[in-house]
Amino acid sequence: MKLHKILLVHGIFSQDIKNKVKCGQLKLDGEIVTDSNIDLDIFYDEEDEKFNFMDLGDFVFYLIRSSKECRNQLFLLKDLNINLDEISNCGLSGKIIEEFKKVHVLKVSKRESIILIKNV
Repeated sequence: MKLHKILLVHGIFSQDIKNKVKCGQLKLDGEIVTDSNIDLDIFYDEEDEKFNFMDLGDFVFYLIRSSKECRNQLFLLKDLNINLDEISNCGLSGKIIEEFKKVHVLKVSKRESIILIKNV
């Protein structure tokens, strides 16, 4: 599915998407998006005709609740000042890094990042 369509479904207007791309305000897995026509292989529920995405905060809460190891690693990442939207490129290993490799982190604005679940 094209990134542009994903952002439209998320509620961002087409002109706003173009402006964000032009100004370098969109980041996908820590890298600036230069074209909104990127094709992402994300989980798509054909029955409901929806794709699954969640807020970064909800995803982190899920990780904290699911494993004590993930919780401890999150505190370590915080101490190392590693941003969660750039975690897949940080070069570290562990359970939390593996969980973040299963998703795309799309930074839409300064305060909003969404999680797109990769099609595995």
